[in-house]
Amino acid sequence: TNSQENIKSGKVDISQPYTFMKNNLNTVKIGAGYQRRERDFTSRGLNFIAYNGTTYEADYSVYQLPDDQRFLEQYLGLMANGKAGVSVQDGSIPNSQYVASSTTTHAYIMNDQRFYKTLRFIYGVRMESFHQKLVADQRGLGAVNINYTKTDLLPSVNLIYALNPKTNIRLSYSETLNRPEFRELASFGFYEYITGLFVYGDSTTKRAKIHNYDFRYEIFPGKSQLLSASAFYKKFIDPIEFSTSPTYPNEASYYQKPSATVYGVEAEFRLLLSSLFAGRMDNSILSKLTLTGNGAYIKSKVPLGKGPDSTELSRPLQGQSPYIVNLSLGYNDEKLGLSSTISMNRIGERLALAGSRVLPDFYEKERTVIDFQVAKTFLDNKLEVKFNIRDLLAQKITTYLDNDKTQSFTEQDRVFSSNIAPRTFIFGASFKF
Repeated sequence: TNSQENIKSGKVDISQPYTFMKNNLNTVKIGAGYQRRERDFTSRGLNFIAYNGTTYEADYSVYQLPDDQRFLEQYLGLMANGKAGVSVQDGSIPNSQYVASSTTTHAYIMNDQRFYKTLRFIYGVRMESFHQKLVADQRGLGAVNINYTKTDLLPSVNLIYALNPKTNIRLSYSETLNRPEFRELASFGFYEYITGLFVYGDSTTKRAKIHNYDFRYEIFPGKSQLLSASAFYKKFIDPIEFSTSPTYPNEASYYQKPSATVYGVEAEFRLLLSSLFAGRMDNSILSKLTLTGNGAYIKSKVPLGKGPDSTELSRPLQGQSPYIVNLSLGYNDEKLGLSSTISMNRIGERLALAGSRVLPDFYEKERTVIDFQVAKTFLDNKLEVKFNIRDLLAQKITTYLDNDKTQSFTEQDRVFSSNIAPRTFIFGASFKF
């Protein structure tokens, strides 16, 4: 696979404070930006067949060997037993390449306005003009040529009411976008090892629009600390989902439903451990330890129409976990130039691949990930050395077919794939001149 991509971008932002109702903490901001992406993608496929099968008898037992043995040197070409082993030939197909580009131009205006001492109103609008091109071969349909421009106006409103100097109530609304990537549009197909399916893009995929509503209660105890609880609701128009093909049982692509909803509650905190204990502990090791975390309980719904008994059918949004938990403990000593973080992330069972008439839904089992990092600076902070461990537990990534449609693993379901996630060790150093 050869993928060459160039990205060029630039932006300008201007802020101007002003006085309103005898308050000089108001600010108006304007800005504009530009981004240009260009990609030239080519993939070469290889087929493995019996070596010169018209001349030599093929030894098909080779094809029953595990993947890490089948392509060893002794099984390639004419083998020692006089039989034909494995041979390689070019298996590239016409839809294995595409040329694409996108240009995004944006401009915005935002006003941060305060009324008296208790009310803050932040509102504005962002204009995005998106132009995308893509030229590629499409399976059995000739060339596909995408060339379109879409302009969106995206409003954003935040209303913040201060109950007291350390407590806020926040109401917010915004509109955001989710645009398909190049590979989600091109008909290029690749083998996805987790599901064992061939994944193809769909040139008809269009951008999704999301309406976001949020109610948030915030407490600021001091020293960059935070306690908050919130409720949220999101309305998706034309959500992009990864789904199995309704026609071919060994293929998957990107499909869109007319709408989807996501709603739930979330709690977040950021605390200095020294604040949890009575007495003055500003100089203790606890004052250098920060505990942060957030957790969310989430419900999602994609309407599927009416069932045989006229009941409304639905399923969760593909990729959306029913709950998410993040915890992190950080240590920072500026005098020693030493910092360290250990973090934990856990997700609940989620719809990994939406099903169709051919196959049921694929679900991914719950999983916990723990990461660790330690960093030390030297030479007046010019030299920094870092050591990271990613996915310390290396738990299995397991997907299963939800045959009984209970959205949880039962005896009627079948494990489709189970792979041990790699535990990664990274050492790095940087120097500032």
